[in-house]
Amino acid sequence: MKKDTEDRRLKLLQLEGNGLVKSEIVKELTASFDISKVTCYNDFNSRETWQPKISEMQHASQKILNRHDQLYRKAALQYIQAETVNQRLNAINQMRTINRDLYMFCFPNGTALEDSEVEAFTHRWLNKDEAKMLGYKLPATRRTT
Repeated sequence: MKKDTEDRRLKLLQLEGNGLVKSEIVKELTASFDISKVTCYNDFNSRETWQPKISEMQHASQKILNRHDQLYRKAALQYIQAETVNQRLNAINQMRTINRDLYMFCFPNGTALEDSEVEAFTHRWLNKDEAKMLGYKLPATRRTT
């Protein structure tokens, strides 16, 4: 299902849940998504085929978000209980990886940030050895005296 179609159908369910009648929903959707009235009415008529799929996708997304939260809390607890600097750094690295994985789930094509922003974010977290190993060129740092 295309992202626009999914968004439109989610909006349809939301507007219906807010108590709007079918004609008001169609007017809102045609204005918001620049589609024809026929497309909106087809969404209403084919609802039994697409609504369960959207519900399944939302349920799966919720499971993934819950798992992220569980993993992040576990890593945070490891950070709090760490006795050595290396254990703390490992916990921080796990938390960073968990957040990066969630970001990649939410934005698989990197649409939220420009490539240069993602690269700048990566530079910020990599140490020099990792950067060299992965082929990144670290930006020059200024010395303050």
